[in-house]
Amino acid sequence: MIVGLGVDIEEVERVHRLADQYRQRFLDRVFTRQEQDYCFGRARPYHHLAARFAAKEALSKALGTGWTGRFRWRDAEVMKDDQGKPFFRLHNELLEQVRGRNVLLSISQASDHVTATVIIERGD
Repeated sequence: MIVGLGVDIEEVERVHRLADQYRQRFLDRVFTRQEQDYCFGRARPYHHLAARFAAKEALSKALGTGWTGRFRWRDAEVMKDDQGKPFFRLHNELLEQVRGRNVLLSISQASDHVTATVIIERGD
């Protein structure tokens, strides 16, 4: 049974501007070191950063809380499995909040926008 649904669309240029304006402070607040290393190791790093940003926003919407509470952006780490499928590695209180539930993530990229959809299912 679906207990949460979140969707987000991000303009790649917006994330690029945030990274240019706030530099490492923005990157360290929103992305784990592993996420940063992955993104900046790709041909289009800002597309990958925007995709992770959108995924985290979609997760906050699926939870129905926004980014309130005691968890941080970096508590939701976007990873890829061996087949390239994205998934969340959750940490700290965010992990406790979704324990026993399935969190599904889909990301799509276009030339200047990325979208992310998160579905949270009760883990019966």
